[in-house]
Amino acid sequence: MGKTKTKIETADVLFEEYDWFKKLFPIALQKSSDGFFQPGLRCELVGISRNINLLQEKEAYYVTKVRIDKFYDMFLRISEGTVELLLNKGLGKCGRIFNINKLTELEAQVLTGFNDYVYKIIVQFLDPPPVVNFVRTNFDITHLTFIIRDEEAQAAGKFIISVPDGRISPRKVEYTGDKFEFSDFYKCHTEAKIGIGKTRFSVKELKELEPGDVIVLEDSNLEQLTLHIRDEIRTILINPNLDINLPIDENNGGNEMGNEAEAKNLWDSIEVDMYAELNPVKISLGDLKKIEEGLVVDVAALYDNKVTLRVENKVIGYGELVIVNDRYGVKVQNINQEKETDEPIGIQAPEQISPANPAVQNAPEENIEEDIPAQGATEPEPQAAPAGEDEEFDYSDFELEDEDI
Repeated sequence: MGKTKTKIETADVLFEEYDWFKKLFPIALQKSSDGFFQPGLRCELVGISRNINLLQEKEAYYVTKVRIDKFYDMFLRISEGTVELLLNKGLGKCGRIFNINKLTELEAQVLTGFNDYVYKIIVQFLDPPPVVNFVRTNFDITHLTFIIRDEEAQAAGKFIISVPDGRISPRKVEYTGDKFEFSDFYKCHTEAKIGIGKTRFSVKELKELEPGDVIVLEDSNLEQLTLHIRDEIRTILINPNLDINLPIDENNGGNEMGNEAEAKNLWDSIEVDMYAELNPVKISLGDLKKIEEGLVVDVAALYDNKVTLRVENKVIGYGELVIVNDRYGVKVQNINQEKETDEPIGIQAPEQISPANPAVQNAPEENIEEDIPAQGATEPEPQAAPAGEDEEFDYSDFELEDEDI
């Protein structure tokens, strides 16, 4: 017994066969429409499916079933909107309110006659009947959905032809024109993030982190970085830049983290992962291709030593890339600490009003009094950070997980 095709495999097959159906069946339906109703209607194939339920949802249809052979039937379905369109085209606009459930005998004969006309043209393209011992399988009918438009009346509706797979042999239509080569896009660029490594920190160590400290990324490799493009991660083989080597004295360690006294409480001893990454870079598709092929990249071509430190996707600080013995490290320059205001790092606060400010000296006296807060006044509540900016680092964001206890 053969394997049952998955939905994805079925969709791939229909996609590959679409051009064949597109070239054959719309012509047959258009010929039927022109021959039965006279020219004026336009027929267009808009979909191929193996699931008829999706096509018929929330709409009534006039259905004609035609027996092809002892194994198969063909179904022709006309949606309610298309029924009204065809009847107006063939019999003229009706004076009564249209209702597909209340068709007259003449109207039913027109619709059945049109479906029979369509079948007689399409049956010419079907393969011979299968052999006597033929066994049918599930989902062996292809449903072709068309849109029939009456441009003059500004009306349109669906027409579905259900053809048995056992009587058709779709062929893949191959494109014979010029094809693009990958090399045609080598100069195009995309944005990527470059990961350096990570290390484990306790909450206590995070709280004591300050500018000038050097963080050694225990999970890092001097000869490798990671390239992140959307959900894809690739390893970059690099030549490390030894100019950023920072020798550390094992005795004093340059404010080395992790040698403090043991944490005094459970909260401070909780450990979290700190990640270091370089600022996003623009990289060409040609360079990506070379990286895939194992190219050793000159590290200077990818970054300028500016590093962002993150914990749980929250920015906690910034620094510069250094090499500590056989690992990458980060020399901290700025720390995102809890502040009374919500000013992002790197943006200076507005100038304070003081006699040293020439603009204030020349301002009218009453304006100065309005701008200077009254003694003892409370500071305004912090405003929410604008959308898209990195969130302020808050130690309360790291909740206690069972696995950390």
